[in-house]
Amino acid sequence: MIEWAGRSTREMVDQPALREAVASGSVLRPAETATAIRAAFRAEKAGALVRVAKDVGRIGEAAGVRAARDTLKVAENPQEIARATRIADVKGGQTRAIIKLLGRGALLLVAGTFNLAMWLFGALLALFGFLSSIKATSERATAWWLRRSKALRLKRQMAAQAALASMPARS
Repeated sequence: MIEWAGRSTREMVDQPALREAVASGSVLRPAETATAIRAAFRAEKAGALVRVAKDVGRIGEAAGVRAARDTLKVAENPQEIARATRIADVKGGQTRAIIKLLGRGALLLVAGTFNLAMWLFGALLALFGFLSSIKATSERATAWWLRRSKALRLKRQMAAQAALASMPARS
């Protein structure tokens, strides 16, 4: 986690541009110097750091400061801190016990549970689709068979009527 934070911080500051801005800066032109220094910082890169800080704050609010500290000890990347935030939102004060008991496995368990739920949901949708297609196929086959039966019955009746009409009348 410390490596990630350091890398994110280094990406947030453009070192060569900052050095050039400081070297070319002048007391007589403070606006230009401030603009050059401001250009060396990339605020969009700070979003990930802010998100992690907010997540740690949410864990602290929901489960306590010690739970937030234990989460920072166990987590290896921002995604795991986000998972711990979900645990803290759901379990509240039990979060620290879960983190202490399961360690990093608790954070991986959240992801595994979510993946399992998505797989089950997908399987249910596939089963529903399969059963719907079986139902539609049987309905079409039944409708075809009924139309064919009616057509054959009508053909037989017409043949019988034609046969009766062609017979000589008895007197």
